Amino acid sequence: PKLKGSSNQKSPTFVLAIDAIEKCKELKRLDSYTDTFSERLNEGKITQEEYSKLTDLLEAKYVNLTEAINS
Repeated sequence: PKLKGSSNQKSPTFVLAIDAIEKCKELKRLDSYTDTFSERLNEGKITQEEYSKLTDLLEAKYVNLTEAINS
């Protein structure tokens, strides 16, 4: 079961970002997402909590892709 955040109303940007991370197949693109997410946070389109979750997902995906490349 997933832990509910402080609000269960997720921003559309957050949902799209998760989708983008999951579908990503290139490390270079992941790097660009990092900057994009910072911008969205600054613009107030995602919350700090959402930003933290996205960066965690990015790190996990990064490891995942790196292992796929090296295997």
